[in-house]
This record gives sequence, C-alpha cells and structure tokens, in this order.
Amino acid sequence: MKRKRLIDKKLQLKTTFSVTRFYFISFFIVLVLLILHTVAMDKKINGTIKDLNGAVDTEQNIVKAFIKYSNMTANSDLQLKSQKISDDHNQSIKTIESHISVLSGLLRSAFIVISIIAAFMIIMGIILFYYLIRLTHTISGPIYVVTQHIQDIIDGKEPALRSLRENDQLKDFYGKFSEMVK
Repeated sequence: MKRKRLIDKKLQLKTTFSVTRFYFISFFIVLVLLILHTVAMDKKINGTIKDLNGAVDTEQNIVKAFIKYSNMTANSDLQLKSQKISDDHNQSIKTIESHISVLSGLLRSAFIVISIIAAFMIIMGIILFYYLIRLTHTISGPIYVVTQHIQDIIDGKEPALRSLRENDQLKDFYGKFSEMVK
C-alpha cells in the first residue's frame, strides 16, 4: 500500500510553510546584512587599492626624476646610490603590488563565500521543508485514523482498531482512544 505524504494538507502545509517561512526570512536578513557588510568592505578595499596605485605612480615618478637627476651629475657616488635606491624602490613596488593582488583576491573570495553560504542555506531550507512534511505526516496520520474511527462510531459501525505505524506520534492518545472505544 502506497503511503501518502500529505494526509492532512491544511495542517501539514500550514505548519511546514510557517516554519520554512521563518527560516527563509531569517536567512534572507542574515544574507542581506552579510552582503551589505561585504559591499562596504569592497568599497573600502577598492578605495585603498586606488590610493595605493596612486602612491605607486607618485613614487615611480619621484624615483625616475631622482635617477634622471643623478645621471645628469658627475658625482659617481650619487649614481651608485641611485642604483641602490632604484633596486629598493622596485622591490617595494613589487611588495605593494602583491598586497594589492591579495586585497583583490580577498574581495573575490568574500563574494564566493557568500554565494556558497546562500546555496547551502537554500538547500538546507529545501531539506527542512521535506523533513517537516515527513514529521507532520507522523502526526496527521494518527489524527486521520482517529477521525475515521470517530466517523465509524457516528455512522453506528464498530471501528476496526489497529496499531499505529512505528514512527507515528500521539501513540499514548491513540491508546487511550482505543481503550475508550473498547
């Protein structure tokens, strides 16, 4: 015999939708707050990246001007120092550019993490929905059986009492009902 998952559609769907609605509203609020925070951090980090790129350009111009000036002088000591300054400067620029790259990667990863969290929470919401349908089935099944027995009594028939399924709820209530009918 095929078991119906929705014995009492009104009870089961109302209960399931009210719980999942609360879940999704809560999830949506958290997701919006997370996105707003990430967007704010995105603006700050992009501003920092822009400032760093501007500082790199300025420093490049300063070092180029210094090297050009040192090459125009006859002072060999100044020319040797300008090579060291140029090497140190290039190393600093590489470090700054690697930090800029890390910051950009952090922004991308934040949006990827938000997407993964959103997908996970949607899947969990769907699983919750089906779990609640199964759970309410174990409640509405016994109610349905008791209702059928009550209808039999109203119709003047003797109800054919049977035991509930293994996972059904309300077994104590059904036991007392069966005792009353007997």
